[in-house]
Amino acid sequence: MLKPLLGQNDSIPTSKLSLNIENFNFLKNAEYFNPIVDGYTDLGYFVAPTIAYRPAKKIKLEVGVHLLKYSGKDKFTKVLPLYSAVYMPNEKFEMRMGTLHGGLAHGLIEPLYFADLHWRENVENGVQFLFQNGFITSDLWINWEDFMENSSDDQERFSLGFSGKINPFRKSDKIKISLPVQFLFTHRGGQGNIHEGHVESLTNSAAGIVFEMPTQSPIISSIKLENYCLSYVDNSPSKQHDFSKGFGWLSGLGLANKHFSLSFNYWYGYHFMSSKGHPMFQSVSERIDGYTSPGRKLISSEFGYFMTIYNGVKLQSGIQYFYDPQRKDFDYSYSLFLIVSLSEIKIK
Repeated sequence: MLKPLLGQNDSIPTSKLSLNIENFNFLKNAEYFNPIVDGYTDLGYFVAPTIAYRPAKKIKLEVGVHLLKYSGKDKFTKVLPLYSAVYMPNEKFEMRMGTLHGGLAHGLIEPLYFADLHWRENVENGVQFLFQNGFITSDLWINWEDFMENSSDDQERFSLGFSGKINPFRKSDKIKISLPVQFLFTHRGGQGNIHEGHVESLTNSAAGIVFEMPTQSPIISSIKLENYCLSYVDNSPSKQHDFSKGFGWLSGLGLANKHFSLSFNYWYGYHFMSSKGHPMFQSVSERIDGYTSPGRKLISSEFGYFMTIYNGVKLQSGIQYFYDPQRKDFDYSYSLFLIVSLSEIKIK
């Protein structure tokens, strides 16, 4: 099926095989005492070895397996096949069908995407279009999460997302300005199932402006200022959530150097919900039925440490604090990650 994509001038090279290894080792302990979300501890790893085959310059086929294991469990929590057919007509554009570059690679902000999903639900399957030319960076994808067969009592579930940004002054050495735009639509429903379940369609979007300035200081190498305006709409034909629409505002200040980062953020969410966002930013509790925080305010800070141990091997740790000025709740979490990403290990 991929043969028609090859141009007439393309010459099929000698078969090239390479090995890729993605390994994410995680420890996160969340000490949450608020009425919105429970505390928890996640400890484990996932590993995803894949073999890539290039039948032509513009075509790459990848096949492998994703293994998720939590410490304290004897068996793997998830064992999932991986397969991608990738078309790369040039260095700026890439189309993927099958397993996607998902998770944190989409670059969604925390109110839209909970970072823990990167290991809990890392594998995404569907279609993805990636584009980057220096002025525009974009990621458009559809992730088909649950396939529904005819006369099934299951419901189909999928998400449609877009994450992009415009860099209007990319040649400036003094300040970098980017205009991010993000969108996430999630749907649960479908036609043809035996039992007509509740159809749910939720839409979240975000637009912002980010300033990043390099410094001459030996302690702080860059300063980042960012502001986002967010929205939430329940497009379901029959509303069953506490709120049908809402909005949010996220402002942040970040300081960073080669090994450390420090950020301070302010969040205000009015009737805000997100199907895949961090639960701390939600106006509806996932811990106590019926509990809501219509105008939720949060002040948060995060300190991170980063170190490259070896080419493709990184160590990362951090601690994150949340303060609710209305309830005077104080919550925190700390994390430790060892990330191994080895690509294009030549086999043949």
